[in-house]
Amino acid sequence: QIAAEVARLLEAAGLNREPDGDEKPASAIKGLFSSALANEMSPEEIKAATALRFEPSLSAGGVVFIGEATDYFRYGAIASLQLGLRKPWKSWSLSAGARISGLRAFNDSGVSGGPLYISTAGANLQIGTGYSRLYRFSAAASGGVAVISVTGDETLHKAVPYADAGISIQVPVRKTFFVGFDMRCLMVFDEDMLIMGMAPALSLSKEF
Repeated sequence: QIAAEVARLLEAAGLNREPDGDEKPASAIKGLFSSALANEMSPEEIKAATALRFEPSLSAGGVVFIGEATDYFRYGAIASLQLGLRKPWKSWSLSAGARISGLRAFNDSGVSGGPLYISTAGANLQIGTGYSRLYRFSAAASGGVAVISVTGDETLHKAVPYADAGISIQVPVRKTFFVGFDMRCLMVFDEDMLIMGMAPALSLSKEF
């Protein structure tokens, strides 16, 4: 019985064919196992993996200012909320949505006046890895309107354009929860001074 089973498997693999047969043994053996690889994900699983998803994200961290701004402040704190629709494919993904943030700069010693606050709101575009990767690595850019506020005896507000860009990496902690690290370069285009800073932050996102 064992000999008959072995003979059947050899016949299926093409090992008992004549040298002038239509199919080489190596390709026949490959054919035996390729169907399992092709069916690694069913059509239903692929459809679910590539479905459009709503993804909010929260992040918080610090800011290290560079350029002209360092004459007045060197460090700050920032928090951001990002809302986006994410479309994943096997090797890459695309996300588009909105991003808002709030920043406070800490005045250097010897600098008079109240603290500086910057609020931003704008569109956000992000491209990254697809569903074939357990982790997420992406690059993003956003732009819109920033409101600069200086508090003190008199509170002053000014609306100016802003842009930021950066990278992020996220890993899953549960099926639809991700934690990660972001690094963004923020530029606020005040007519009197270009405010620039690097903003590293920790992030938490949820996928729906």
